[in-house]
Formats: sequence, structure tokens, C-alpha cells
Amino acid sequence: MNWNQILEKSWHYLVKRRYLIWLGVLAALTEGGSIYSGSNYSTSGKDLENSANFKEAMSVVTSWVSSHLTEITVVMVALFLIGLIILYISYSARAGLIHGVNVLEAGKDSNFHKDFEAGKSFFWRFLGLRILIAITLMLILVLLILSFIGAFVLAGSYSAWLILPIALLCIPAVFGFILLAVYLSLASALAERFIVIKNLPIIESIDKAIHLVREKIAVVVVAWLINLVINIVTGIAYLILIVIPVVISIVFGSIAYLIGKDVGLMIVIPLGIILILAVSVLAQGLFTTYLSAYWTIIYKRLVESS
Repeated sequence: MNWNQILEKSWHYLVKRRYLIWLGVLAALTEGGSIYSGSNYSTSGKDLENSANFKEAMSVVTSWVSSHLTEITVVMVALFLIGLIILYISYSARAGLIHGVNVLEAGKDSNFHKDFEAGKSFFWRFLGLRILIAITLMLILVLLILSFIGAFVLAGSYSAWLILPIALLCIPAVFGFILLAVYLSLASALAERFIVIKNLPIIESIDKAIHLVREKIAVVVVAWLINLVINIVTGIAYLILIVIPVVISIVFGSIAYLIGKDVGLMIVIPLGIILILAVSVLAQGLFTTYLSAYWTIIYKRLVESS
């Protein structure tokens, strides 16, 4: 496997076939991560004294929800439909990226419209694949948690000393679950390409992807490690790219405040937010396009050599 050639080809498609970037921008709509930050809440005597106020507030909220149930239902349905539309656009673009690179690899030409139209026909299979992988991981995680809870309860009923070895077993179990998640993510990436390039159904594409990963495990692991390095590099590049519009917004915001006070800020802040969002979306599109091309080329090399 010529890794330099694969990386250079992926870069070539990114630079020379710029219409792929717009597919990457759309595909990145469902590729972002999220950070959850929770806070601890402790109950004090004063909180207990205010429990009556809390119950009264909950009563008001319940009454409001009951009286606006129709509006809430409409909003929830609207949000669901908007989410489904975003998924449709994003997954169609993801499939379109795979289709586009596959066509280019065959020495033919394509464009944004052709690739996106081709990608639309794979939406439901992409969605089904994601749901199947997510359900599989969730069921395994729930079984692991329930198994350890049962083991802790059973061990505690016999001897407290048995809890320690069971707790130590949690470490390899968590590590094994992480490895399984990585394995399934690799199989999922290859299964997407079996779906688009070979036009296979979901189960058959997963079966072939798992077989390919097992057969070419060494190559796939190296590909994943390179992908990991790319993610680290692109993460650093992303932070640098985001800093630029932030600094520009701060500089122009300061100037606007000196000139027009609050009015100046009211003009510059929305423009700054738009600039930061535009740079963020474009950067995500670039990274998504590059990695999609990278895995499509690897898939084709693996299939050709199997």
C-alpha cells in the first residue's frame, strides 16, 4: 500500500476538484461533535424550605404545557422534520462524495449535481447503517453495565473483598468496548463504500466490510492510525483557522465601539458571528472531503488486492 500516493491523491481531489468541497460542507452538517458539561447540585436546608415554591413553579409549568400542547406538538414535529431534512442533505452529500471520488478514480469526470443526485438514492441505507451500528453499540454497553451491576451486587452479598477484582475487570471491559467501537466505525466506513460503489443492501455491505477488515486487518489498522494523525493535525489547523476570524472580529469590534459605541457593536457582532461560522463550516467541509477521499481510495485498494 503506497500511503504517500493515497495522501497525495486525496489532496489532489481536494484542490483540483473543488466542487467536492461543497459536498463536504453539506456532509459535515452531521459530523460535528458536542461537549457536555454538567454541574453538581446539592440540596441544603434552604432548598427544602423553598420546596413549596418549587412545587408551585412546577404547577405553573405543567399548566402552561397543558394549555399549549398543540403548539408544542407542532414545534416538536417541525424540529423532527427539520432534523430529517438535515440528515437527508448530509447523508446524500456523504454518499455523493464517495460516488464522486469513485468516478474520478475510474478516470471519468463528474460534478456537484451528478454526485449529489447519485448520493440521494443511498440516504435510507446510510441512515439504516448508522442506526444499526448505534443500536449494536448501545445494546452491548447496556449488557456490560447490567452485568457489572449484577456482579457487584452478588459479590457484595458474599464478601466485600470480591468487589475489588470485579472493579479491576471494568478496565479491560471498557478498553474492549472502545476497541469494538473503533472496529465497528472502520467497518461502517467501508460498508458505506460497499453500499455506494457496489450498490449493496445494508446487511450484505456490513458483512463484506467486516470480512474485508479481518482479511486486511494490518492495512486497516495502519490506515486508522494515519487517520488519527490527520485528525490531530486538522484539529490544530481548525483551531488556528478559527482564531483568525475571532481576532478580526475583536479588532473591528473594538474600532466600531470607539467610533459608534453600542451601535457600532450591534453592527459588528452579527457580522463577526457570521464570519466565524462561515470559516468553521468551510474548514469542516475541507476536512470531511479530504478524509472521505482518503477512505474511498483505501477501500478501492483493499478490494483490488483482496
